[in-house]
Amino acid sequence: MSKTYANIFGLAPWMLAIGLFASLGISSASKAHSLLMGGASATGEGTFDGILANPALASEFATHYVSFGYAPQYKTQQIRYPGFPSNDTSGASLFSLPVGGGLYRVNSKFAVGMTIPIPGLSATVEFNELPLNILGQQANVDIIADGQILKFEGFAAFKLNPKMSLGLLAGYDSTKADVVIFDSGTKDEVAPVTVELTKIRLRVGANMRLNNKISIGLGSTLYQNESTKFEASFLKGVQDEQAEGTPEITRTLFQTVAAIAVKINSKTNVIAEMEYNPAPSENRLSLVDFTEQPIDGVMSVGGRVGAKYALTSELAFMGGGSYEPTNVGPGTTNVPEGDTTGYGFFDFNLAGITGQPAKPFWSVGGGIEFKFQRVASRKSRAANQPRSRRAPRTSRSRSAEDIGPARYKGGVKAGIVYQQTSVGIDDEGEQPAAYLQQIYHFPLTVYWNFY
Repeated sequence: MSKTYANIFGLAPWMLAIGLFASLGISSASKAHSLLMGGASATGEGTFDGILANPALASEFATHYVSFGYAPQYKTQQIRYPGFPSNDTSGASLFSLPVGGGLYRVNSKFAVGMTIPIPGLSATVEFNELPLNILGQQANVDIIADGQILKFEGFAAFKLNPKMSLGLLAGYDSTKADVVIFDSGTKDEVAPVTVELTKIRLRVGANMRLNNKISIGLGSTLYQNESTKFEASFLKGVQDEQAEGTPEITRTLFQTVAAIAVKINSKTNVIAEMEYNPAPSENRLSLVDFTEQPIDGVMSVGGRVGAKYALTSELAFMGGGSYEPTNVGPGTTNVPEGDTTGYGFFDFNLAGITGQPAKPFWSVGGGIEFKFQRVASRKSRAANQPRSRRAPRTSRSRSAEDIGPARYKGGVKAGIVYQQTSVGIDDEGEQPAAYLQQIYHFPLTVYWNFY
């Protein structure tokens, strides 16, 4: 094995492991409502998807509420480096972390809840003939990874008045992965790697109903701490070489979503969102010269739009689309200002092998919502009583609660969403390559209201 080939294996394994199981937690963000609405959910109709973007929406629920979601997918991807054959992979991923959770209304103004906790879920992931292209060298490796995932998110929201709500969400993720890298040709073990990752974040939100047709929402991540501990031993090509470290990143992100929802008429609702991501400022290892360099960070603004049309009180159609750019540039080499590490291995390869969307991406999709077990309103219950048992009429006009829209205990949301990432070759970048990823999501969510 050449020295360069050995260096490829010397650096790549722990970086690959860091992304491998961390992204399993990220993939749980595949939620039926937001996916089917183009990702837009941060204001308007209260949904569990929306709470994760804007926790103030928790106060908009009229009852206690639970939901459960699952989102299998089918993915194809293509990576093309100049001078190397195109690498094409495809396959279905039935593994998806459950999403959803429960909400409890303490009173008419205050609500608390949490997402579905994942208490040390174990999973095994295996990949074969995975290409690594570093320093002009191409190496194919097989990977077997065993990991444990611990995930918890809790939230609370308070309604200041009938129009204004505030909310807070706190999240904790912990992932431990034991990863073994094999040479695809010889099947020799190259590197055992152990990685532990921890993430803590705080997100705040606000929601305001301007009138009975328009509402606006705002959600922002104020604080996020990410720490990683890794240990790796390289068994082939480098004698008795080991690596370990404990990099930690603490940052105030201000990753912010602003949304507006408009009720066009009694059947049609439209929601639009903009998401702002500041330029990242942390360092990471470059795969060009194996030195730590600043990220070629850029500010990005993405957009999402969705619509929902109620065909009947029980059945509604949903649809939407989105565009989310990357906030990592192509990287720079041999420039007076200093080299930076850019879009490449981290941003596409790790996302690609785990099935999570690699940015930049656009998506389009749609589906249906079906409600069941209608709850009788006060007016309809009174009408069904014998005349002798009805309360005497008064001059008091009925409130909106008495004669409001139909309410249902349960519902199902399902559909299909197409998502594509396409990045062309950039000859000036740190790692010039062309990337193409296509994902078909099949989200399904079941929910229940406790009237």
